[in-house]
Amino acid sequence: MSKQKQTSALDYKKLGFKSGLELHAQLITEHKLFCPCKAELRTDDPDGHYIRRFRPVLGELGEYDRAMLIEFEKGHTIHYEVYKQLCTYELDETE
Repeated sequence: MSKQKQTSALDYKKLGFKSGLELHAQLITEHKLFCPCKAELRTDDPDGHYIRRFRPVLGELGEYDRAMLIEFEKGHTIHYEVYKQLCTYELDETE
């Protein structure tokens, strides 16, 4: 049996398959979405660097995000370039 026929024979509902799509877009606005900081694209050299490690936290429904658990297990990090005018929202430190 060909691979294509095997794939089409899968019962995704029975398997419990779920899929989603996350899109990111940079909008032209005066301020950032969750803080009053100015939204601007910087091309000059950063003042420093910040490394953020993925860490699982409980979501609004009291459950861990499965995708975050997987990324945490992989040990992934995000490397940010930071400037003097940095706020706690950018560092994901605001509660």
